[in-house]
Amino acid sequence: MHLQLIRAIVAATIGSALAWGGPLRITLRAGVATTVDRIPAGGGDTFLLSATGGETLALELNPCCPRCVKTDLDRSDEIRVLPDDGSQPDGLPSRMAADEIFWHWINVLPHSGVYRVVISRPSKRRYRLRALVMAANDPRLNPGLSADRVSIGSDLMPQGKALAVVPYETPSFCEIDSNWPAYLGIEDYYFGVEIMRMDGVS
Repeated sequence: MHLQLIRAIVAATIGSALAWGGPLRITLRAGVATTVDRIPAGGGDTFLLSATGGETLALELNPCCPRCVKTDLDRSDEIRVLPDDGSQPDGLPSRMAADEIFWHWINVLPHSGVYRVVISRPSKRRYRLRALVMAANDPRLNPGLSADRVSIGSDLMPQGKALAVVPYETPSFCEIDSNWPAYLGIEDYYFGVEIMRMDGVS
């Protein structure tokens, strides 16, 4: 009976993996984006990737994809990232609020190793996944300048505000004006400053 139970569990696990297409390996190189264009085998796909702790992983569904536009996405679609060692079964959090921008995931990876990227796609429609890992010194993440090294006349500065780092976020849709790296910024109704590395603009 015990052996039959084990066989049943193994069969169910294999069947579930096949229904979702099984894990697919993505090879990433720091600073270079990789895109995967797929029609999911079932209700989604699982990808495996290796990364170094301290790197930032950025994922986006349907980036500038004519055949799978943003309107094809809905709230049932989801990106989840889990360490493959099972240490965080609920997945790692994204620093972009999922209830606002659910087709993006971005955060610093806590340790080196293999990660699972789980894409839920109940509609089974074609999608494109864009994956990117960036080192901590990547110009998209690091403005290369601290606020204490910038001098702006006090008569220009908005009252009660100061220069601060605005973190990098993956671009929304395909607009070039939303594809900025991290920068030092300050903004008011009549005044705004954005200081960034030109090699981080893409």
